Amino acid sequence: GAIYVADKAYFGFDLLGAWLGAEADFVVAINSQIRFAPSDADAQVQTAGEPGAILADRVGRLPGCGKSRPPDRELRELIVVGADGEPLRLLTSLTDPSIDAEMIVELYRQRWQIELFFRWLKCCANFRHLISHSKNGLTVALYVAIVATVLQAAATGTQPSKRAYLLLSYVASGQAELADITAALHRAERENRLARERRARRRASTGG
Repeated sequence: GAIYVADKAYFGFDLLGAWLGAEADFVVAINSQIRFAPSDADAQVQTAGEPGAILADRVGRLPGCGKSRPPDRELRELIVVGADGEPLRLLTSLTDPSIDAEMIVELYRQRWQIELFFRWLKCCANFRHLISHSKNGLTVALYVAIVATVLQAAATGTQPSKRAYLLLSYVASGQAELADITAALHRAERENRLARERRARRRASTGG
């Protein structure tokens, strides 16, 4: 019942087969070297469009080669214009025509939110090293990091950041008072906001 979403680096026929064998679906990006044989040989592929435009939406199979064994079932290929203006190929097991191409593209786009979450864990929650490799140990460490970050935001009234983590570590070790740290964080947050506003005004004045 799950839908796995993955980037090109995680693509592999064995992995696709494992997902399908577990009765799950997937949406993955594929590179230009992966061959796709559409069931309709006359299916048209547009050559250009605005970012987000669907250039192709077709059903077919992965022919593979003598050394590879792709899933023996029909799949769906979408070609969409990426944010950089270049074509992006998506392969999915969601072949039901009632599922819009835009919905599949949105599923892949949401993958970035996962990337941002892990970046947040590393940068703001200092979740850089695993203290346990068991499922239970990793789950506890994850919850501790999230709870600590929420408490950090509640105590300071500012967004979690590397600076906040560093300064609050001084409070935890008794080297500083929370009131002093909170004031410093608010000053830094105000300076950052003013800097962003100045950059936005410069871009607006130069047309950039």
